[in-house]
Amino acid sequence: MISARPERAGLAQTLYGAYFALIFGVLIFGLLSALVLVLPGLERRRRVAGGLIRLAMWLCAAPIRCRGALPPGDGPVIVVANHASYLDGLLMTAALPPTISYVVKDDAAEWPLIGRVLTRLGVIFIARDAIQMSARQTRALLKRLRAGDSLGIFPEGTFQRPNGLLPFKLGAFMLATRTGTPVVPVVIRGSRTFYGEDARLPRRTRIEIDILAAHAATDTPPEQLCQAVRQAMLARLPEDAVAETLSEPAA
Repeated sequence: MISARPERAGLAQTLYGAYFALIFGVLIFGLLSALVLVLPGLERRRRVAGGLIRLAMWLCAAPIRCRGALPPGDGPVIVVANHASYLDGLLMTAALPPTISYVVKDDAAEWPLIGRVLTRLGVIFIARDAIQMSARQTRALLKRLRAGDSLGIFPEGTFQRPNGLLPFKLGAFMLATRTGTPVVPVVIRGSRTFYGEDARLPRRTRIEIDILAAHAATDTPPEQLCQAVRQAMLARLPEDAVAETLSEPAA
C-alpha cells in the first residue's frame, strides 16, 4: 500500500502557500505599499511597515521572535545580518528600530511598485555587483554615518539554498573602521527554510532573530573586525546548522 502521508504533506504545503500569498498580497503588497506611498514622515512609514510585517507573519503562524537589542544611546551603528531568504529585508524591518537605513542592490530600485516603496522607506541603493563600492557611493555612506544615520547591511551580498554563511564582503567593516561606528551582528534563523533560494512555496517555520553584542570598530583593521563579527554569528548559526521546521499537525 502506498502511504498517503507525502500526498497529505504536499497538499498542506500547497494550501499554506496559497494562504501565505493571500495574507502577503493583502497586507504587504496591498495595504503596506499604499500606506508607505502616502504617509508623511520616514520613521512613521517604517513603523507602519514593521507592524504590518509582524502581523502578516503572525497570521501565517510564523511569528518573529526577537532577542537582544541595539546598544543604548543616540550614536549610529552598522547592523550586519546573515542573508538566507527573500524575506530577510522584511524581517529586519519588522524586528529592528525604524532608525536603520538598509543598503540593497540598485536593481531593486527598478522593480515596479516595490522600487518606489523601498525608496519611500529610505532604502539606500548601491551597485553591489562591483568588486568594491565606487568612491562616490562610499563617500555617501560615510557622510550618512557621520551625520548619525545607522545602516543595515547583508555582508554576504546574496544568499544560496544550502545552509551556511558565504564569505563576507569588507565594505561594511571598512565603513565602520573609518568612522569608528560599532558593528552589531544580527543572526536570522529559519528564514532559509521558510522561503529560501528556489523555494516555490513557503514552509511554516520558526523565525528567530538574535541581536548580538556590538563590536567596537576603533583602531581595528577591517579584516580583523570582519572575522570577529563572522565568528560571533557562526556561534549562533553554525555553517552546518539545519533550520528547524515545525511539524505538521496530526491528521
